[in-house]
Amino acid sequence: MENLKDKAAIVGIGHTEYSKDSGRSEMSLAVESIGAAIRDAGLKPADIDGIAKFSMDNNDPVDIAANLGIPALRFYGEAPYGGGGGPVGSILLGAMAVATGMANCVIAFRAMNERSGRGTPRFGRAAVRKGVAGVNAFLQPFGLFTPAQMVGLAARRHMHLYGTKSEHFGAIAVACRTHAQSNPNAVMRDRPITLEDHQNSRIIADP
Repeated sequence: MENLKDKAAIVGIGHTEYSKDSGRSEMSLAVESIGAAIRDAGLKPADIDGIAKFSMDNNDPVDIAANLGIPALRFYGEAPYGGGGGPVGSILLGAMAVATGMANCVIAFRAMNERSGRGTPRFGRAAVRKGVAGVNAFLQPFGLFTPAQMVGLAARRHMHLYGTKSEHFGAIAVACRTHAQSNPNAVMRDRPITLEDHQNSRIIADP
């Protein structure tokens, strides 16, 4: 990471509204948020010569470039896997591309419709085909369809090894919701929770 120090910077940020049911395509969400970031940076689409994305994002970078009017890409890369690592990894990919001279201006994006985007395949949805390939062949037959179920196993193991309690995980949820109160665009704005609220909520996945 020291090689990236002072060689790349985040100069623009953009986002769409945060909603549970946007009624829009993931491509339109990506284009809107990226366009906002480009404007925030004081740049033009023609200045962009790189795209970094999370591998589980359904948008194709060639289509992104075409919809934004980006004339040519010198760099394109994907960060794999799930959770927070993938989207953060796309930012690091962009920084590495700039620091190494592979690109001058890279956009790192993530666009998804968690509930209204059911027409597109997504990790975490039960398969409707006769069989599954790859790692899912070892997960889905045993009921592991969603990230919550998979993380539930890791959480239970952590509790077993280190004595971690549900209240400890709850403190993280309360802190995240507290931070959301300072974001005027947050879905959970004006809806703070307490540790007691967390403890009384229904369990999503508990192996």
